[in-house]
Amino acid sequence: MPEFFIERLKKIAKKGPEKNVKIGQDTQGIEIWNRSFSVLKRKLFPEESIEGFFKKRAKKTYEYWYTPAFTPFDPQYSKPPEIIKNEKPIASLTECFSKNGRVLELGCGGGEAAAGMASKHKKTEIFAVDHEWGKKIPLRQSPRKNLHFSEESWYNLSFPDNYFDTIFSLQGVGRYGCNDETVKELTRVAKPGALLRVDQERGLIEKPTFNDLLAKHGWDTYHLRGIDKRATNLIIGILKNKD
Repeated sequence: MPEFFIERLKKIAKKGPEKNVKIGQDTQGIEIWNRSFSVLKRKLFPEESIEGFFKKRAKKTYEYWYTPAFTPFDPQYSKPPEIIKNEKPIASLTECFSKNGRVLELGCGGGEAAAGMASKHKKTEIFAVDHEWGKKIPLRQSPRKNLHFSEESWYNLSFPDNYFDTIFSLQGVGRYGCNDETVKELTRVAKPGALLRVDQERGLIEKPTFNDLLAKHGWDTYHLRGIDKRATNLIIGILKNKD
């Protein structure tokens, strides 16, 4: 193979500034990551991230399953989930970054994804929080007026009621905050009609999942079924019935 061609392949294969980097562990031994906005979009919006030849096929194949807290210990939610087939994304990128809206990223790690959001969506206020800011992670300073970093506990957020239009969390609150107290708090700061995209761990038998807790507190929740026909661990929520 010609040497110039090998060098060209090396340049193509090099990682750019958009990367997924582990930057340490928190006090409980949980890995802390500094993910780019492109990584967050690919993980939380997989049905909108496929480009080229497969894009049309992906839009036709992805399905949204309405899942009303399907748990054997709660008869109120004992019916099987209704399968909703919809080519239009639920809580799409466009909807989540509406003009003049406020977005909360829970468990932002090093803050790179939030910085990308603020740069791309200048009319949206971005609030990125992590319980390790100033401890395991140096508190990041933002040069942008629409980007705000702060150290926060998921159990006791400092924001007022009905404050956020959209909530994101990638490998954060849906995995490590699966408890009633956390879901109550994120519901408190969410506006009626707020949108949510998080990933969750697989549930244990007869123990509520993050999806179950969201449904309990007034969220309509959906699972995304992928191209391989299997349900992903992505939860899409719309706050419909806020007390």
